[in-house]
Amino acid sequence: MRSITDLDFSKNTNNVFFLKLFAYPAFCHLILNTNGLAKENPQSSELITDFYDEETFVLIVLKTRFNDLALNIEFMLPNLYKLGFCYIANNEDFNTVEAFTNESKVIQQNPFSNLAIKSISEKLQTETYIIELFKTLLKGELHPVMRFYLLYQIVELLINKIGLNKFSEKKDAFIQNVSQTNFVNYHDILDLLKDFTKLNLTENTRINFLFEQNTQLKISQYPNLVSSSLFPSQYTNLSELIYEHRNKLVHGYYNLQTSYTDIEEKLKKFNIEFEKLMVDVVTSYQEN
Repeated sequence: MRSITDLDFSKNTNNVFFLKLFAYPAFCHLILNTNGLAKENPQSSELITDFYDEETFVLIVLKTRFNDLALNIEFMLPNLYKLGFCYIANNEDFNTVEAFTNESKVIQQNPFSNLAIKSISEKLQTETYIIELFKTLLKGELHPVMRFYLLYQIVELLINKIGLNKFSEKKDAFIQNVSQTNFVNYHDILDLLKDFTKLNLTENTRINFLFEQNTQLKISQYPNLVSSSLFPSQYTNLSELIYEHRNKLVHGYYNLQTSYTDIEEKLKKFNIEFEKLMVDVVTSYQEN
């Protein structure tokens, strides 16, 4: 994986292999791509910055470095988004994409440096919402409350999966107990049924499972998320932080507008860090 910018193809470079076999063909493809900025007969003296501004990084994937079956760029979109890359499908996207306000790790790297890009969890690769979120929904300009809602849907999706999995585990254990027990007393059956119906997973409980068990992400890993929090609470874990923000933003945003005159700006800053957390959630999610 490499990002390229400001390459002058009329001059020699120390990396001849990269230039002749990788960068130049990729550059020509970018220019002539039917979905891109078409230009006939690109000249060798042209710069890539003649077509993309100096703040734009272009990601080019060399497929021969990967197992073709394992390479699905859509599964990498959340992590690429976190690094500062945005999916561009057509020319219109250039006019609608909201500029990244966070300091991208890509910008801090040499254009020829390698990027460590993670795929989303295998357990989530059939969840089309996650792909569409980072492919289309987040890249446009959004009110910060709407951006938070869209991001929080990841939590909703995953805690629903966790609840279903916990029920399935309980159901399997119940069936096994029933099949292995020779009941001689009716009350033994009632006791077994009562134990089965004790499964009562609140939203807060399932959020706690998400961070403590399924992703094992710790609040100490996200100091910027804590410092950008909208509320002065002393959080001991991510579950507490996320649950409080969810409750107050979903159920009481109209009150926050009167309590905080700069609520939109505060929420914009919080969302930048919340986006990073949600990327880590979908890349680290596992099921027991």
